[in-house]
Amino acid sequence: MCADLRGQVINGYEFQTSIGMGGYGLVYRALQSGINREVAIKMILPDYAAHESFRQRFDQEARLVATLEHPYVVPLYDYWQDDNGAFLVMRYLRGGSMRARLRQGNPLSLEEVNHLLGQAGDALATAHLAGVVHRDFKPDNLLLDERGNVYLSDFGIAKDLNLDLQLTKSGIVGSPAYLSPEQVLRQGVTPASDIYCLGITVFELLTGQHPFFGTSASGMFNKHIKDPVPSVMMTRPSLPPAVDYVIQKATAKNPTQRYRSVYDLRDALQAVI
Repeated sequence: MCADLRGQVINGYEFQTSIGMGGYGLVYRALQSGINREVAIKMILPDYAAHESFRQRFDQEARLVATLEHPYVVPLYDYWQDDNGAFLVMRYLRGGSMRARLRQGNPLSLEEVNHLLGQAGDALATAHLAGVVHRDFKPDNLLLDERGNVYLSDFGIAKDLNLDLQLTKSGIVGSPAYLSPEQVLRQGVTPASDIYCLGITVFELLTGQHPFFGTSASGMFNKHIKDPVPSVMMTRPSLPPAVDYVIQKATAKNPTQRYRSVYDLRDALQAVI
C-alpha cells in the first residue's frame, strides 16, 4: 500500500488531494507554498521504488520531460528521490483528461481531433525528432487546460532511442488496449509504434469507444496482432468515409505501411476536413 501524504509538507510542497493513480504511481494535487502555485506531483509507489530498475525509469522520465521543451508537453518543475520514493512535480492542469471527457459521453468532432493533433500531436512529433518514443499515447495521457488546449503527459515508460537503457527487457511495457503489434511481439519499438497508438486513439476520440471494446487483456494482444481495426463508419456513419482510410493506414499491422510521421497523419486528416 502507498502511504497517504495528504496534509503533509515535503520539500516545500503541501500535499492536498489524490487526483489519480497509474501503473507505477499516485498523483497528488499540491501547493508549492513558497510561490503559492498549484502543482501536480507524481509519486512512484513504494513497492516499485525499492527496485533500482523502476527508480531508473522514473529518473529517466524526469530527464526526458526536462529535455522535451514543447508548449504542449506537460512541463516539469521539480524532481527528487528520498526514502519515501521518487517524485515528479509538474504543471497542474485543471481541465482533466480526454479520458474524463469520453466518460461523459462526448466524442470529439473532426475539427477537435485536428486541434488535438496540432498540439499534443505536435508534441509527440517533437519527441520523435528527439529520438524518444512515448509508447503509451492514449486519452488518459492527454490533459486539458481551462481553455481546451491539449497537453501530452506521462513519459514514464517512454524509451529514448538515443540512450536505449534497456530497462524493460523482461516484459511488455504499455497499456494493452493501445499496444502496437510489434510491442506485443517484442519486435522493437519505433515512432511507428506511437503512430499505431495514435490511430487507435483517434478512433476512440471520434466514436467514444475503443475499437476492441469489451476484450480481455490477452484478447487485446491477439486482436492487435491479427484483427484490423473495425470501420469507424460502423459506429459513426456520419463521418466522411476517408476518415476510415486514415485510421486503417495509421493502424496497419506492418509498421512500414503506416504513416511515416505524426505530421503525415495530421495532414491526411486535414485533407479530409
